[in-house]
Amino acid sequence: MLCQSLLVAALGLLAQAGPISRRDAATVLTDLQTIYTDVSTLKTDLSNWTGDLLAALGIVSDYNTVKSALDTAITDTTAASTFSTSESSSITSEVSTLSVLIVATLNEIIAKQSTAASAGVSSTLLSYVETLKTETDELGADLEAKATSTDQTTIASAIASVDAAFASAIAAYE
Repeated sequence: MLCQSLLVAALGLLAQAGPISRRDAATVLTDLQTIYTDVSTLKTDLSNWTGDLLAALGIVSDYNTVKSALDTAITDTTAASTFSTSESSSITSEVSTLSVLIVATLNEIIAKQSTAASAGVSSTLLSYVETLKTETDELGADLEAKATSTDQTTIASAIASVDAAFASAIAAYE
């Protein structure tokens, strides 16, 4: 009787928890589009930053948003099945578009190095850039593993461009 009561309680909790979210190529594509939007916001805030510490809090918030979006994309990509040819093509196109924005954003971070130094936040920005590099590399590897062989090469090339920009940004702040 106790087992039956526990089973009924457990099933009731599962029913209240709601549906399990699907983690498929469409979800991954949406995740990449979210990352694009979040990185775009970060780039805009960096471009407008004049060294004001209050405005730097907005950049911290943007970083946290981008990191969270990367975490979600990594989780969803890992859980997704291998992409079909059309899914792989769509995701690879988004990766290519996103990589251009990430490189531009990292160039903006490099351009703000003296501003960050004057504001006393260089080490914080360096830490953020290093963390985002690690997560971007992880997501890139996960995406490559799910893509078709043709798209794997394109994704690897995009990630290589992004890695070079990360290396430049890290060097500027070390």
